[in-house]
Amino acid sequence: MRKCPVCQFCNMDSRDTCLKCGTALTVKPGTLREPRRIPGANLYWKLNAQLMKSLRQFRRALSVPLPQYVPHRFPFVAAFLALLPGLGQVYNHQPKKIIWFVPPFVLFLGLAIHYITTPYWGNTWIVCTFGVMMFSFSDALLAAAEINGQTFTFRNRLAALTYPIFLLGAFSFLCSLMACMHWPVFTQFHVRQDYMAPVLRSGDDVCDEGITYLFRNPRPGDVVRYDPPPYQVEVRKANGNDIYVVDPQNAWERVLAVGGETLERRSGAYYVDGKKLSKAYYPLVTDPGIFQSFKITCPAGKYLILISNLPEDNMPLIGGGKVPDFNSPNVTVTGWESACCVGKSRPVLGGWASVPVIFTRAWFIYSPSERRRFFQAEGPRFEQENH
Repeated sequence: MRKCPVCQFCNMDSRDTCLKCGTALTVKPGTLREPRRIPGANLYWKLNAQLMKSLRQFRRALSVPLPQYVPHRFPFVAAFLALLPGLGQVYNHQPKKIIWFVPPFVLFLGLAIHYITTPYWGNTWIVCTFGVMMFSFSDALLAAAEINGQTFTFRNRLAALTYPIFLLGAFSFLCSLMACMHWPVFTQFHVRQDYMAPVLRSGDDVCDEGITYLFRNPRPGDVVRYDPPPYQVEVRKANGNDIYVVDPQNAWERVLAVGGETLERRSGAYYVDGKKLSKAYYPLVTDPGIFQSFKITCPAGKYLILISNLPEDNMPLIGGGKVPDFNSPNVTVTGWESACCVGKSRPVLGGWASVPVIFTRAWFIYSPSERRRFFQAEGPRFEQENH
C-alpha cells in the first residue's frame, strides 16, 4: 500500500497518483522541472506579507479582550441595548468597542437624514444604518455569552439576528390588530386621490400615530386624520332645486384653531383672532375650493379643522359631476361651518357610547422617497412673532 503524503489515504501499490486527492505518489525521472522565475514575484510576496502584517496590527489595535471578574451578563439585555450602538457594549464592560459602532452609526444616520428625499441614496443609507444596528446587536449578544462562559456558533449567532426582526413583525401585527379595534398606535395609509394636492398626492404612503393624543389634546399645527360631519349643498335651478349631502370620510387636514378662537379668511390670508397665521400653519389645501372668504368661531371643547376641498368621490354627486361655485348666489351651503368644528369624539346610542372623530395624528410621508416629509408645523404660529 502506498500512503499519500498529503491526505494520508492508503492507495494500492499499482497507483502512481492518490485516488483521493490526486497527489503524485512517485516521482518519475525527468518529471521535475526547474521552477520558472516570475518577474516581480519577490516584490509581490513582500508587499503581501507587509499587508497581512498591517492587517494583523490593525486587528490587534481594535481587539477588545473579554472583561474578567464581572457579574453575569444577560445576553439579550445587552443585545437590545446595543440597538442603540455602543450602549450594549458599555453594558458588557467593553467601552473601547464604542469606536467600532458609534462613528459609523452617526455617519450613516446623518447621511440617511440628509438624503432622505433622494431616490435610491436615501434608502441605501437607511439600510446601512440598519446594518450597523444589527452588527452591534450581534456583537453585544456574542460578547455577553462569552463573558458567561457560553459558546455561540455562527449558526446560533445568525439565528439570534432574527429576534429583532420577529419582534418588529409581532409589533406590526399588534398595531394592525389595535387599529381594527379603533385604538390605533401606528397606521399606514395609501393615498388614492389627488384632491389634497400638492401636499398629498395619489400614490403617497402616510404613517399616522395615535400615541400622542393619549397624553394630550390636538394643538394648532397638528395634521390629523378625522371623520368630518356631513353638510348640505343646495343648487337652485330653473326647474327646481337640487339638494346634495356631502359626507367626506377619512380626511387629513391641519388643526387651525381651538375652542374660543375665531378663524377668518380674507384677501387670501388666514387670521386667528385678528392675528395673521404663518404659512406653516395654513391648511394643507391653502386655496380652498369652497369659500374665498369666511369667518368661523370655534365652540369651546372643539377644534376648527377646515373642510377646504371636496374629494373626487363626491364630485359626480354634485352639479352633474362638476363642483359648483360655492360663492354663487344660486348655491346655498348648510352646515359647513359646524362641520368644520369637531370634537375628539361624538356620542352614539343616545349618549351611552361614543365613537372617535379625530383618529390619529398624521406623522410623515414615507414613500415615495422624493415625497418624504413631516407634517408637524414648526416655528411661531403668527407672522408678527417673527419680527
